[in-house]
Amino acid sequence: MLNIIELLAEVGCLCLLIWIAVRDFRTLKVSNQSNLILLALYCVWLASRGFEAVETDLLVAVLFFGVALVMWLAKMMGAGDVKLYFVLALFIGVDGAAPYVLILLLISLLAFLVLRFWNGGAPTDGQSPWAARMTEFKKSGKLPYAVIMVASALGPICIRFFW
Repeated sequence: MLNIIELLAEVGCLCLLIWIAVRDFRTLKVSNQSNLILLALYCVWLASRGFEAVETDLLVAVLFFGVALVMWLAKMMGAGDVKLYFVLALFIGVDGAAPYVLILLLISLLAFLVLRFWNGGAPTDGQSPWAARMTEFKKSGKLPYAVIMVASALGPICIRFFW
């Protein structure tokens, strides 16, 4: 039987994750509000599934948060990204953690290579907004980590939701 609450929470989660990635690309910010809404969606989704796997979800979330916290302390990542890691890990779960980490490594390597060899010219040379933003990232050394995190998480999350 189709559980409409579960489905709405899943679709809401996926839409919000994409919005978070787009916003981070544009502003290099992940808001507390977005993280809290995502956490609320997780709670609704979890309740609609009878609170199955809550313990393992929390374990993975605490582990991911711990790693992200170390990166934040080393000034390698923003605080919004750290909080996003916690909520993302809740949705990814224990079964999706290993695939997520592997996909994250591959996408991170790809992002590094793209920025390393990016030669888009000056942002005012008639570039598309996307190309101009990539040039800004290369010059500043700052990256929209939420984009990489969300791109890596979509597969494992969709498998957990719909498989």
